[in-house]
Amino acid sequence: MRFFVTKFLTVNAGIRDYIFVDKYEAVDRTEINGDAARDNADSSLINNVVFQAGISFWFPTSFEYTTFR
Repeated sequence: MRFFVTKFLTVNAGIRDYIFVDKYEAVDRTEINGDAARDNADSSLINNVVFQAGISFWFPTSFEYTTFR
């Protein structure tokens, strides 16, 4: 969301949700071969929620349209 405080200043807020399946190899693995370690890796569903906030400044701070919209 973007909230206009003035004509040139806005406050931004947002939420993003990233969901994916990832494979984790064992920390104490004994396989030297990377392919064998990948085959024995455990898969898990990952859900990352990201909150964001910010302030934006718009330049020039004032303007007028010169053509019709």
